[in-house]
Amino acid sequence: MRLLLILLALLPGLPAYADDLAGQIDRFIQAQFANSPVTVNVEVRTPKAQWPACATPQLALTQSVRLWGAVTLSARCGNERRFIQTQVAATGRYLVAARAIRAGHALTAADVKVMRGRLDTLPPRALSDARRALGAVSLRNIGRAQPLTAPMLRRPWLVKAGQPVQVRVQGESFTISGNGKAMNNAAADDNVRVRMTSGRIVSGHVGEDGEVRITL
Repeated sequence: MRLLLILLALLPGLPAYADDLAGQIDRFIQAQFANSPVTVNVEVRTPKAQWPACATPQLALTQSVRLWGAVTLSARCGNERRFIQTQVAATGRYLVAARAIRAGHALTAADVKVMRGRLDTLPPRALSDARRALGAVSLRNIGRAQPLTAPMLRRPWLVKAGQPVQVRVQGESFTISGNGKAMNNAAADDNVRVRMTSGRIVSGHVGEDGEVRITL
């Protein structure tokens, strides 16, 4: 027993607080879904030997399109920066075709069904909001129970290139409105470029009412 204790003392080890990094990462990612019905389970894939050495590293998301699946975090301790690989399993609502849909069909409520399941196993840009599907035109044939994704559909244009539009700029304590002409077609929530009457080009998101909104 004494020999075993001596050997354990001689073995290089991680600081005791390193084991808590997985908990810190779990809490950090859970916080990203604080106001969401999505539930997540986080697994740290990076070996402990590559974890940062300080007790409470500063965690940050790296550039990522999704917050589930393979997610890379930045962990900074002073001037030292490590990248931590995680696998985030997410469960939430998503849309599927309630029946077979042919190309060119405008989707109605009868075509869309809400399911709950693993989001990280779905195709990229899977839809979860029925408002982004209803009224949209299918660009291809879609099988029954197939998850609906943004590239499958084209939503009706609220703004068309050359159309006069109203632009509203919202700041922390001010609002400015102006007029211009859209430079591209755009549906609700899409990004659109606008040439203002002054000649300046700005970019904003299209609201449900067709107004272009810019938030500073």
